[in-house]
Amino acid sequence: MFARCEIANAVLLPALRIAVAKTLSAKYGMRQEEIALALGISQASVNKYLNGRYSARIGRVEERVESEKAAEEIVKLIISNKGREKGRDERRELERLAESDRMFRLMERADGKPAS
Repeated sequence: MFARCEIANAVLLPALRIAVAKTLSAKYGMRQEEIALALGISQASVNKYLNGRYSARIGRVEERVESEKAAEEIVKLIISNKGREKGRDERRELERLAESDRMFRLMERADGKPAS
């Protein structure tokens, strides 16, 4: 049994970052470096996310995140702050969302079993 914060950091946060990175790249044409700065991660991580190099479990949760548009508020925050100093607000919102009950229910539906 894992603690909620461990699950959030290992599965939910990466799934949210992947969904946000894909949207920012495809819909808004942002470069990997810009996405990395906004999300507080490395450009190499963004590259990995955009090229599908992550676990099957994270992939299932990310598909749910996309289908339920769970990451839209993060994308809107990043786009509204474009051109200004980035990072802190976006990262705080990502962490808040990753630890929310909504995301744990979403992961349980993706896994077909209770989060643990």
